[in-house]
Amino acid sequence: MLIGEVAKKTGFSRDTIRFYEKIGVIGKNLPRGENRYRQYCDSDILRLQRIKKIKAYGFTLAEIKKILEAWETDTVTCDHMLKIAREKTREIEKKLKN
Repeated sequence: MLIGEVAKKTGFSRDTIRFYEKIGVIGKNLPRGENRYRQYCDSDILRLQRIKKIKAYGFTLAEIKKILEAWETDTVTCDHMLKIAREKTREIEKKLKN
């Protein structure tokens, strides 16, 4: 599927999707069709949906990239993810107090 359809399905703008590709959060080695347009698949949609959810909790894109890479390579445990979430919660609470 093309970027316009991905944008509609995820709620991200085309520019945001391209930016995420540029910084390596999504789209590693995206195939291109005969027309040279990037071709996205369902796993790209799923990854963007995960990014949106994690971002809503206040994580930076650098943090999101690390979380997704660990998640997708099964190098992280649930306990570790819980620890990350708790640390982020404390960080946000600290910011709210200031």
